[in-house]
Amino acid sequence: DFGNAEKSFNKALELEPENIDVLSNLAIMAAKQGNVDQAKDYWAKVLAVNPDNLKAIVQLYQIELALGDEEKAL
Repeated sequence: DFGNAEKSFNKALELEPENIDVLSNLAIMAAKQGNVDQAKDYWAKVLAVNPDNLKAIVQLYQIELALGDEEKAL
């Protein structure tokens, strides 16, 4: 269930705030729950840690396209 998983990931994030796997999982969970802004924030944090993270780049692109903001997507 998302609630328990989210608690576990948030606890892990407290210990390792730049852990890309944890940030990515939180972003995916947020998106699946419809929390698009939160998902964007997590993906942005992934890119802050690793600007070349292709998964984060693609996910942010898809979110911006879904929101109808083609300019931000590019």
